Order: sequence, then structure tokens, then C-alpha cells
Amino acid sequence: MTQPSPEMELHDRLAEALGGHDVHPEDRAAIQAAYVEAGMDEATWDDLPPDIQAKIVEIEQSPRQSWDDPFDVPDDPDAQS
Repeated sequence: MTQPSPEMELHDRLAEALGGHDVHPEDRAAIQAAYVEAGMDEATWDDLPPDIQAKIVEIEQSPRQSWDDPFDVPDDPDAQS
């Protein structure tokens, strides 16, 4: 299996963080603005400012709040690790 490009890895990471969590609107806007400023499709993780990276990591570490596939929803979403 091939490794995704750094640009695709960032895109997937942002899609997962912003799509799977109930992100505060101001944080969502700041992340999206930083992504645009970094070059969008050409951006990599290292192109984002450290404070934005920290917000994304914080979001990723919080319990998931939405799922693309209902089959993936845990029996007790509040008991996630």
C-alpha cells in the first residue's frame, strides 16, 4: 500500500477532525482560514501555524461526535475512549 502524500494526509486529517467532531464555529473558521492561507491543496501539516496544529490535535483527541456510516456508531457513543 502506498503512503498518501503529505498534502492528502493533511486534507484527510482536516476532513476527519472537522467532519467527525462538533467544532466551535470560531475554531472551525480559524482552521479553515489557516488551511486556505497555507495553500489548500498544496498545504502540508508543517505549513499550518503551531496554534492551529494544536487546535486540530485537541479536536482529534476529543470523542468523535458524528459518523459517516451509521454502522460505525458505537453502542454507547458517550463511553468512547
